[in-house]
Amino acid sequence: GEEETEWMDTGNSMLGKRLYLFYDNKPVLATVKMWAPRACPQLWHVVHSDGDQEDLIEREAREAIETYRVHNALKVGVKVRFCNLRQWKDGVVVRVSQRDHFFGIRCTDKSKMKKNKLTYVDARNIKILKDQSN
Repeated sequence: GEEETEWMDTGNSMLGKRLYLFYDNKPVLATVKMWAPRACPQLWHVVHSDGDQEDLIEREAREAIETYRVHNALKVGVKVRFCNLRQWKDGVVVRVSQRDHFFGIRCTDKSKMKKNKLTYVDARNIKILKDQSN
């Protein structure tokens, strides 16, 4: 028979973290509420802002937490690497839209640049560069 999953609400650093999960390319805010350390694979139970719930494996939970962190750190002028058309490029954030959760990025890679064209991507496809100096 199937064993009942034992859920815990303590003992893991991801508990209480907020995250973004994407459905139809729209982010859904969720929070990690419990985890199942003895499940194989381990699971993290999240509750969406609309009340829906689901279980994630560790990679899914970590990626969604990182997406939330990046999304909230992005401001106009932040230097980033972004993925568009399966290529990673350097760029700078020039437009932030709270309405649709896409960020307008101007490419700064001279070799991959299209004149003043903005590329719109969501936080799943953006990494903030450590060096923010000019």
